[in-house]
Formats: sequence, structure tokens, C-alpha cells
Amino acid sequence: MNQEQQPNQSIQTEPSSSGSTNGFSQQDQPTVLSKKKYFLLLLAILPPIGFLYGIWLIIKKPKQWLWLAAGLIVISLLVGAAYFYSYRHYFRNNTSNNALTTAENVIYSKYHTYILLGLKPGSGGAMKFDWPIQLIQHSPSNNNATFNQVAKVADVQVRLSAIYASSYPWPATSTLDQANSYLKQFNQTMQNGPTDKSYAGYIKNITQYIQKAWPGATADVATAQPLSTANIKSNAWQFDFTVKTTKKPIYNYSGKIIYIPTQKNYYYFLMSAIDKTWQKNSSAWQHISASIKVDQLK
Repeated sequence: MNQEQQPNQSIQTEPSSSGSTNGFSQQDQPTVLSKKKYFLLLLAILPPIGFLYGIWLIIKKPKQWLWLAAGLIVISLLVGAAYFYSYRHYFRNNTSNNALTTAENVIYSKYHTYILLGLKPGSGGAMKFDWPIQLIQHSPSNNNATFNQVAKVADVQVRLSAIYASSYPWPATSTLDQANSYLKQFNQTMQNGPTDKSYAGYIKNITQYIQKAWPGATADVATAQPLSTANIKSNAWQFDFTVKTTKKPIYNYSGKIIYIPTQKNYYYFLMSAIDKTWQKNSSAWQHISASIKVDQLK
């Protein structure tokens, strides 16, 4: 009995109605993406590896993974830039704060002695004072002396402390009687304080001298207080002040300016420091104030 031969039938797989996408069937594609999504996310937050893997995908499988590789590269670059900026900002700020904190803790306890001769050396008009050995003298002249200590903070020179001293002679036409009259009026005005109509004029001169040390800064000057030491018994007044710098980085400074008019000259003496350094060295500022001598320098 002859067996009926069945015709060969080819087995065909009908294509998906939507076709294939990136070499995967519609049914397979979500499975592949779901398996890789966490891996790709991990690569994205590891910028160097994610970037290199994205390049590899473009080279090896440009048609299948082009869009994903491009996205991976972009995300890796953005994440890398964010990492770099965050680290750089944190590192610079942390380094700056540490450097400034270390510098602010300086203690002044040893001193040099300086003599400011004035514009007319030998006339008897001069100023003598002590200054901390950590400070460096800058551009001295007969009637002006400047001393500063700076600290390098994040590539910026920050002034920790400063001393300014100046000596000015009375006009050549001034007589001894005129000098004595000025001293009498000046002392009376300082005693009267801000209620005296002449007080503002003297404070203006004080403020201008502070701005010589801190150009462009606004100074807050306290009411005048008399200064009396073993070397100076009269005609000396001191003014506490604060200054806030206007250029970044912005720091707050405290200081004292001493004004001493005599029959021969009138003298300005300014000392200031960044707030923390000023507070930690109160004994040093007292020592420096007590060391000041004018006119007679024996």
C-alpha cells in the first residue's frame, strides 16, 4: 500500500506587524534594554568608563546602539564636568579655609624697633615704635613707613596685618603759639566728642588716613579715646575702627589709629589685622601702643 506522500511544507515565521527595530524583535527589545539599563546607568555615573564604552558602541555597533551610545557619552561628559567642578570648588574652598585659619592664628610676641625720622631729620621731630618681626617693611621713606604680613590663600595674597606710620611737619610759617593754640583746640574738641561741631573735620582726616591703608574701603570709626602711656602723657588720641574690604575675597579687619600732634610735628600711627588675628593679639597691640615715642627719642 502506497503511502501518500505529503508535500514538503516550508515553515515560515511571519514578521511582526511593526517590523524589527535595531535588530531585535518588538518582543525581545524591552528584555534587552531592561537587562542593560542598570549597567548603562552605572557607566553613566562613572564618566571615564561610560565615555569609553560609548565610543566602543559607536565603533562596534553603530546601527544598533548609536542613539544610546551618544546619550551615554553626553551624560558621562556632563557627570564628569559636575564631578570636576564640585571637587575643584570643595578642594579650593577647603584649602583656602585651612590656609587662612592657620595664618590667622599667628601670635606676635617678638619685635624690631623702628625710627621714623620725619621730613626734617635732625630737627627733633621723629617717631619711634616696635613692630612684630613677622611683618615685612615696604617702601620706607623719611616720613612714612609701612609694614605688612600677608598669607597666600588660593593664589590670592591676603593681608593679615599692617602697620602704617607717618610724620608731618607744621607749615614753615607756623609759630609756636599757633601750634599751642591748635593743640588746645584739638584736645578740647576730642574731649567734647561728636557733639562738637569741629569734631567731624578731625574725623575726616582720620578716615582719610585709614583709606590710605585700605583704598576704596569704608571705615567705621569709633569715638576718640585719650591715649596715655609711659612715653606719651598728653595730646594723643586713639580711634578704634573696622574695615570691610570691597574686592573679593572679602574680609573684615579691626584696627586702631593713633593721632599725636606736638609742637614740632603731627603723627599718625595705624595698626590693623584681620579680625581673628586682631583678637588673638590684644597684648601685642597694647605693647606696640606703649612703645611709641615722639619728638624726644632717648
